[in-house]
Amino acid sequence: MYPFLIYLVADAGMFVGALCALAGVLTISLPVPVIVSNFSMFYSHTQVLYLQYILGYICTQSAAAASSSSILLAALLLESSARRMKNSTNK
Repeated sequence: MYPFLIYLVADAGMFVGALCALAGVLTISLPVPVIVSNFSMFYSHTQVLYLQYILGYICTQSAAAASSSSILLAALLLESSARRMKNSTNK
């Protein structure tokens, strides 16, 4: 009646269909952890670069405008972000 409707009737055909479905799911799901870990590493590197930029900006301001507490805060943020980046690359 409808030649484009193909369905499985034999046990061997059902087995092959199940294997194809499983292969499709594995093909889609296997690269996901790699993509997520690369995104996490890229994000942590970007954070460190941003904090380095902010620290450089604070340090280049005049002594009256940049207090020692703001420089210390920027340095602590940079150190903690660098520590996070190191921990994420060691996994």
